[in-house]
Amino acid sequence: MPQTSLVRQAKEGSSLAFGELYQLYHKRLYAYACICLRSGALAEEAVQDSVLVAWRQMASLHSEPSFEKWLFKILANRCRTIIRSEGRVRSLGDEIIPDTAAPDSIMLSQETRNALNALPYDEREIVMLCVLTGLSGKEAAAALSINHGTLRSKRSRALAKIRQYLDEDE
Repeated sequence: MPQTSLVRQAKEGSSLAFGELYQLYHKRLYAYACICLRSGALAEEAVQDSVLVAWRQMASLHSEPSFEKWLFKILANRCRTIIRSEGRVRSLGDEIIPDTAAPDSIMLSQETRNALNALPYDEREIVMLCVLTGLSGKEAAAALSINHGTLRSKRSRALAKIRQYLDEDE
């Protein structure tokens, strides 16, 4: 069933349709939260809280095609709240994303994890949304509530820093 049809049904109160949407997105949501929060337990909590908020607020979604960026915006905000409440940002561990939980495209080498750790949080968040979860620049900008031009410049800067970091490691 097409995603827009599932979103429409979920907006009308179908828990089955919302469950199918969850199945479509849960791995990417969890992978994003794991990389953002650097803790599998905190990531599970963030995804669970975000999905619950999304379910409760489905009727407020204005456009079916914007469901994905709306869902990631909820998760990004939840991750920021958790980071503020934790009072610190931990370094990215070796086994943060279990093989069974994340799509193959999210598995990161230790060098890449170190390069991501070297980035300021706002740049790391942009890289995660654009590169690791597959959102377009415009979708990621909407999810983060920032200007698309700002996102593009920060993404470019962040990717240059990652390239430089990885080149120094060789």
